[in-house]
Amino acid sequence: MTIPDSPATVVYFDHTGRLGGGERSLLDLLARIDRALVRPLVVTGQPGNLVAEFEGAGVPVRVLGLDRDLASASRRFPGRLALALTRPGPFFDAARKLARILRGERARILHTNSQKAHWIGLVAGRLARVPVVWHFRDILEPAPLALASAVGTRFAAATLAISEAVREALGRGPRVRVVPNGISLDRGPVAAPELAAGAPGPLVGMVSQLARWKGPEVFLEAAARIGRERTDVRFVLVGGVLFPESEGNYERELRERAVSLGLEGRLFFAGPVGDARAWIGSFACLVHPPVRPEPFGRVVLEAMAAGVPVVASRAGGVVELVSDGETGILVPPGDAPAHARAVLSLLADPERARAMGRRGREVAAARFSIDRTVGAVMEIYRELLGRSR
Repeated sequence: MTIPDSPATVVYFDHTGRLGGGERSLLDLLARIDRALVRPLVVTGQPGNLVAEFEGAGVPVRVLGLDRDLASASRRFPGRLALALTRPGPFFDAARKLARILRGERARILHTNSQKAHWIGLVAGRLARVPVVWHFRDILEPAPLALASAVGTRFAAATLAISEAVREALGRGPRVRVVPNGISLDRGPVAAPELAAGAPGPLVGMVSQLARWKGPEVFLEAAARIGRERTDVRFVLVGGVLFPESEGNYERELRERAVSLGLEGRLFFAGPVGDARAWIGSFACLVHPPVRPEPFGRVVLEAMAAGVPVVASRAGGVVELVSDGETGILVPPGDAPAHARAVLSLLADPERARAMGRRGREVAAARFSIDRTVGAVMEIYRELLGRSR
């Protein structure tokens, strides 16, 4: 079974127009996909910075114009979720629009990249008679959502789970395969941020969208504890609120909390950045403290690739990345004192921290290269295209 000589059109659909971790991983995939075999077209549900990112990578983009309530509905925003569920019209309108694009582009595969995109894509794929690949990047709660997704995998032609933890949450269906996110190690040097360049003392940081489940409050509390032991350490929180409709004024709450913990002048809010590698490379340690299981932990992999040791919550896909005591330290989720103790132990033993960083880079190169990810995705495409001929 082989892909035809001419490139096969593959449409990639994501319900949002905002650039988050899952979208960055898709961008990395499409930057390396073999254009002699695949002609990629990205469809976003709404406009946003994601459009410019893909167009800058030479990938054409179409904006579907997803209904606002449908686009923002989530389990963390129950009002709009309830509204979306009681108004099926926008959902089927989106599916019909996407099906028209699939037919017009003569797409051979629809590759969906986000939770709402999976369900819209299943209907659109049926309408256009195009096989659908789910790229599943979530560990869903509560149980009814997880069960619905597990059932949904039986209707997708294939489901790519980004970790064993995600596959486990999906019930290990026969069409679910683990394809970890990959990372490129040859993206060239980056300059250190001004805050980190030439400044005294180690810098400890967290890189994440500002969302409650990601645990930035745990980071702040751990920073306060570390600061009482080490007056030379500075801290930075890199990222912004990606979904203000569900997080509200969370950044303001965090800033107020930092002041109340006595971190003013020692902890800096860097805001969202296009490429966090410069920050990560300047860290003595990366702290990744989600309070719920992380589906994968892309920023953890970024730190490992940069040779930076990691202190992270022991849950979800992170445990598949970090070998406790070898490439980082794993601690209980939500346990700020444990996070602080782990960071202090690394700061007190720089040679151990450097050894962890070196080993982390070796693991990232051996197990999580972007070329391995691309190869696994292309294998699935070959199977589907062979079946559809």
